[in-house]
Amino acid sequence: MAKLRPQKAFPLSTPAALVHELGSCVTEADIVQVLYRGLEPLFGYDAVVLQGLEREGWYHSLAIDSGVLQDLRRRPLVDSTFAPLYANPHTTLIPVKPVPSREAQARGPGAGRSPRLVIWVPVEHQGEVIGSVIYQLYRNRRIPATETAFLEEVHRRLGVLIANASLNELTRNQARRLEALNSIARAMASTLDEASVLTALRATLSELLPVDSLDMVSLAQDKQDRGRLLHLEADSAPTSKWISMRTAEAAPARAVLRTPKPLLLHEPSSSLWVPIKEGGVARGALGIRCSRPYAYEASTAAFLELVADEVTLALRNARSYEAIEDQRRQLEVVNSIGRRLASSLDKWSIMRTLREELAAFLDFDGFILATITQSAEGPVAEGYQYVSGVEEVVPPVALTVTGPSREAYETGRPVLVRHSPWARSFERKGLERERWNVGRGAAVFVSGAPGKHRDVSRSFVWVPVLSGDRITAMLSLQSYHDSAFDDWHVRLLQDVAANVSLALANADHFAQAQSERARLEALHLLEMGVAGASDESQIAEAVFAAVSDYTDASHMVLAYLDAAGHVVGFNGDRGGPAVPFGPTPIEEAPFFRRLADDGAAAAEPMSAAEAATAIPVNGDGATGPSHVLWVPGRARGGRYLRPARRRRAVPAVPPEVARGCGAGGGDCAADHAAAPAERARTRPVGAHPGACGAGRPRADERGRKHRRPGSDDARIRRGRVLGVRHRGSDQRHAWKRRSRRRRSPLLGRPEL
Repeated sequence: MAKLRPQKAFPLSTPAALVHELGSCVTEADIVQVLYRGLEPLFGYDAVVLQGLEREGWYHSLAIDSGVLQDLRRRPLVDSTFAPLYANPHTTLIPVKPVPSREAQARGPGAGRSPRLVIWVPVEHQGEVIGSVIYQLYRNRRIPATETAFLEEVHRRLGVLIANASLNELTRNQARRLEALNSIARAMASTLDEASVLTALRATLSELLPVDSLDMVSLAQDKQDRGRLLHLEADSAPTSKWISMRTAEAAPARAVLRTPKPLLLHEPSSSLWVPIKEGGVARGALGIRCSRPYAYEASTAAFLELVADEVTLALRNARSYEAIEDQRRQLEVVNSIGRRLASSLDKWSIMRTLREELAAFLDFDGFILATITQSAEGPVAEGYQYVSGVEEVVPPVALTVTGPSREAYETGRPVLVRHSPWARSFERKGLERERWNVGRGAAVFVSGAPGKHRDVSRSFVWVPVLSGDRITAMLSLQSYHDSAFDDWHVRLLQDVAANVSLALANADHFAQAQSERARLEALHLLEMGVAGASDESQIAEAVFAAVSDYTDASHMVLAYLDAAGHVVGFNGDRGGPAVPFGPTPIEEAPFFRRLADDGAAAAEPMSAAEAATAIPVNGDGATGPSHVLWVPGRARGGRYLRPARRRRAVPAVPPEVARGCGAGGGDCAADHAAAPAERARTRPVGAHPGACGAGRPRADERGRKHRRPGSDDARIRRGRVLGVRHRGSDQRHAWKRRSRRRRSPLLGRPEL
């Protein structure tokens, strides 16, 4: 069997046959391929290029080179080699030098080859030139008149076909645009944040357009000169950062926001930016980039504007979801902190608990909780600080020398500093460690050894802690990085401040309760000690033991007047025995004499001159105290007892030391010691001191007949303890009613 020979392509030998073949073409790509297939066997053309004119001075070209269909290209008409020929359109033969033109650049077998001969033939439709077809040869030859006549005959009917193909392309592009918008809307419907919006958008756009990178800029809510830039490239995760709108990086977005109209750039690479509008106002910009020049056109900009509307809706949904998540996180943090602070009963545990809970949810380098107290110079802050893993107590500092914290205290509103203006100035002049460094408008406390981190915070937030209408503390988070905190952190700390205020109030109440408990215990011990004392030395030891347990006094003195009017008494060191002193003339006891004249407790620093004339402690006149507290004691016949407590290098005496029982007036510790001191010399055998209001005489001291321990009254008392009622109980109740009528209203003390 004979071998079949391959059949050759049957050439379309007449213009009518070629035009008939072209009638089945739907797109411009079909027209170019049919022209090449029909004319290459007849005339040997190596490349056929179709140029279509567009509005606003642009054209697009579609070529087939050595049988390979090339990509569609768009260029300004002025950049085309054939632009002058459109002024006088007719068939033109153009010999070309061996320099490649833009139209000759191709892919495939013809890549890198330059045409030697070009035949330019215009295409007209309804009397207007709508494009041209360029036939190229890689070798130079003579073109006969029959060849040009053939081409002109084909081109007379080619105008209608090209116009129809353009309409078909427009209809198909519109359908593809709607389909693409639906795909983009579906892809972004499931996004929950800005990064996922950008990722879904690029994945969808890359199927329709050449997209190398995608950018989105959104303006900050509070400042128009700052924006958030999200950048996404192929096969990479989105990146986000805050930029200034005055930088060169934000120049395209700035131009779009100013107009607001699409911005199309063609060289050296293609980029297209469109505005993102919310309520008719541009609040951001969306941009796509391609390394190839002239990759986008006006229709691409119109399409991307529609995409930007879908992006606006997706961003609004993402921000709503982000706000809900922020609220959930905020409530979670506040509830967790509130539960932990409910069991904190001192300021140090409050600081540690608060710092640990905040560190579990937030990133920060420093934490400060400062309590505010009032002084003669104004408000003073004394706080707890946590920096680089070290907890410490910060020395007190007046708010008048501080900056942001003072502003938060005076205005009662939070202060957020994203970029500290004091950081560089403090670091340039050098900082002293373990002390406050005061500058212009700010104060910095630097602690610990120098490390890798910076010494001055770059961003921080101060939030006042209110108790009613009064600011009782300040709360601060600090970072060594710029823009570490935002409005969400401010709202979070404001909610946390309410729990901190409650915890601090509970801690204060607990401390007061503990202090009151300790005071009552001290008074109880004093009563028990004085009740069992039989002479003045035992009374002094009981007073000194009770006072030393309750206060931090280093020396104590119990002074009173003897029968001759001289000052006598006992003194002792903390934990030491009571040593008697005196008698000393009252003229040589200035503090005692002053109290005798004033009749009130006195707590004040002691000068060197007064220390030289004060009552000596343990017989040593060189032990002058730095502070002294004298409390008058009261007994029948006037004031004669003066307990004193002395301190060394103590800046102040707690007011509760001199407060006494807190009701009625007078100082209980002195009163509990005064009456027994007198009775130790004067009371009969069997008498005993009272409870609070000691010094109340027994019934026998008020004139009743003294009874022996075995008398009826004694038996009545023993019987009442044992729960047995005796015959003399009615007489005892009558005695109690008479004693209550004669009692003073001041805490049960006898009338003086």
